[in-house]
Amino acid sequence: MKLFQRSLNYPLDKNYQEKSTHQENHFSLSYRQPIYYFISDSHWGIPNAGHQTKLLDFFKILKNQARNQYLDVNLFLLGDLFEFWTTLALVTHKNIFSNNIMAKEINSLKAVGIKIYFLPGNHDYWLKPVFSQQRQATVLDNFQILSFDGKNVLIGHGEEINQSFFSRLTRKIYRSKILKLIFYLIGSELTMILSKILSNLSSRLRFQTGLEDKFFQFAQNKILKERVDIVILGHTHKPRLEKIENGYYLNTGDWIHNFSYGILTRGEISLKKFI
Repeated sequence: MKLFQRSLNYPLDKNYQEKSTHQENHFSLSYRQPIYYFISDSHWGIPNAGHQTKLLDFFKILKNQARNQYLDVNLFLLGDLFEFWTTLALVTHKNIFSNNIMAKEINSLKAVGIKIYFLPGNHDYWLKPVFSQQRQATVLDNFQILSFDGKNVLIGHGEEINQSFFSRLTRKIYRSKILKLIFYLIGSELTMILSKILSNLSSRLRFQTGLEDKFFQFAQNKILKERVDIVILGHTHKPRLEKIENGYYLNTGDWIHNFSYGILTRGEISLKKFI
């Protein structure tokens, strides 16, 4: 049996729970097999109801898995869960957070025992303290190395990998406390207009020529020089799973067009698509 599996078009089918139950019958009732999901770049708040519905359907299946007494479900949100203007609304008017559909969904995931980990992207960087205060997720730092089943796994959104002048400039703008104060003072309508302009600029930077190569080179360096087994990133919106000698680079893609996600369980990494 191969140590790692690659699958770009394999759906998370609704019978997975039953299959897993059958496979785990030889374990004691006190043991729960860990399964780790990685998603990024859903950009919740952009005007595309279709992709939001798909993400909610995906979460329903995860909740069904979590009710299985043999599975320990973990969900890693690797940045840009929310679109930029939604993030601003949630941060500057925190009462909105408790009423946001995605925020409620995260609470429902937690309610069934799913462990949730949040790692900020360039569009939802300001949500880091909000998630901490609301205790909705364990907040992680970018490019943190974690251990899964004996594997050293580096996870990150990845936006900082792009060190071009305009990328560094927009990064400083996004994270500026002064900009946050301006958004708070100018009101919701002007905030929406300005944040959409910044968001469109970010999207153009993401599609720069050579960005995917930069991400691959970053992963290659970590695996070959720093003894990382698996590198998992987002940001590019391009799902990808590549073997690099004894390691693997996984990009989770997005939940706008590709509906892709990563799974790590029993030392096996795979890239799948929700259909």
